[in-house]
Amino acid sequence: MITEYEWRMRTAVRRRPAWVGAQCIYPSRLKKMAQKYLYRLAILLSVVFSLWMPIMFQKTENYADIEVPPVQGFQVRQVGDVTYAKPDHLIYETVVFTYEQLQRGKMLLLDESHPLPEGVLPPNTASIAKYGNGMVPIHSLNIKSGRETIDALKALFSVLKSEGYEGIYVYQGTTTASEQYQRLIQDMRMHMKNHIPEEARAKVLNQAEMPGMGEMMQEHTVELRLIPNGSGKPEENSLEASRTGQALLQYAWRYGFVRSDPKWPYRFRYVGKAHATAMTYLDLNLADYLEWLHQKGVIAISSGGQLQYFILCQPINEERTAFEIPEGAQYEASYDNTGYAIVACTL
Repeated sequence: MITEYEWRMRTAVRRRPAWVGAQCIYPSRLKKMAQKYLYRLAILLSVVFSLWMPIMFQKTENYADIEVPPVQGFQVRQVGDVTYAKPDHLIYETVVFTYEQLQRGKMLLLDESHPLPEGVLPPNTASIAKYGNGMVPIHSLNIKSGRETIDALKALFSVLKSEGYEGIYVYQGTTTASEQYQRLIQDMRMHMKNHIPEEARAKVLNQAEMPGMGEMMQEHTVELRLIPNGSGKPEENSLEASRTGQALLQYAWRYGFVRSDPKWPYRFRYVGKAHATAMTYLDLNLADYLEWLHQKGVIAISSGGQLQYFILCQPINEERTAFEIPEGAQYEASYDNTGYAIVACTL
């Protein structure tokens, strides 16, 4: 069938009888034979190609038989003093924690993928210069941190000073979103003195977090830097490169401090002695340690054959979460910002 327009174009060349605006056009006998032979030729070529293709493209490997190694995540150090079972010889009592109580804990994961949860109370900070009683060296008088963190800093710096290690300062403490923004501007101006704007911007974004994000928003993280006498500027070398830095790393976890994220080598998070000991023994950063806790649920740490720390982890059940805690143990609970609650017990 053809349209009336096509029919009229045909009749303009050769006159044909017209009826109801359209006309049936039958192809010629020669054309039908040509189409028939082309169809048979196409079938013959497809059969030949299908037989010839396995010869040209030989299969070298059977991918179904290849053993694909499992995806390896973080590596956990094997430690004889760490077990993953609930001790049977202890007597337990049930303790219930509310979501509000858990949010004030030390184990809150804060990074680009885990922002500060809504409704979290602002950090309860104090001036390190004032509350530290002059025992904690600071880079600036306006640096603040949580009181529990400052107490741990006093103990840490006391032992470092007694061993003859000095030149370590608290370079940064708890910051607000506006303070983070001001620091971005200052860092950008500083880098633009020696770099083009694109390079300066890349350096700033690699060394700082966006305003309102990151673990410096809470009261348990401080930045510790080595500052040579009279320079006022921190050293850019790694802490492992100097004896003073090595001493800081050696003592920090014994007083509850860990480096929570490899991206920020000068940041130390106060997580308490139980978690700091577990993370150091297992050689895990904070994010990997939390994932390991999710898998195991229980971590028991012994020292000299005696149970020293007992750590429990389980998903949060609505607004309240109950834990079976050893009677008489000191404990502290925390939310981890990924749907789990954690309780660290000291025996």
